[in-house]
Amino acid sequence: MKRLLALAVLTLALLTPAARVPAADGERAWPGGSAAMSAMTPGLLRTAEDSVFFLALVEPLALTDAQHAALQEIAYEFQKQQLQRLADMKVAEAELERLLTRDAIDLDAVKAKVGESAGIAAAMKIVQIESLLRAVKVLTHEQHVKVLLLRRAPREPAS
Repeated sequence: MKRLLALAVLTLALLTPAARVPAADGERAWPGGSAAMSAMTPGLLRTAEDSVFFLALVEPLALTDAQHAALQEIAYEFQKQQLQRLADMKVAEAELERLLTRDAIDLDAVKAKVGESAGIAAAMKIVQIESLLRAVKVLTHEQHVKVLLLRRAPREPAS
């Protein structure tokens, strides 16, 4: 009974205007979204990441065929971009290793190669965040609420 009451209170809190956190003047809380989403976005992003762009939640969220197809496309594009960047990272690491095994180490070249690797890692993170935000935008507001309720629901102990 307490869990049911807690879920009801959470649902009301998420749906009432007072629970919404507005973005700063001229800002959007997330690309293509409204300021009202900003309070929900962190939980949605974590769930999108944990559930492979919500694809593990097809049934609980009652995704439409169009939503399912859109999420699959986002996941595919993300995977493709990440694989390309991972290959770039491996090349940069091999080049760094080569620079470090020379008799005379060129510190400027080493610094540049480390900077290149850091840039690739940053690009990978940015692509991940952009992809997760696109996945969040595919869902309806009701599905956003459902995601957050699923995150907060107690998990069954493994038997």
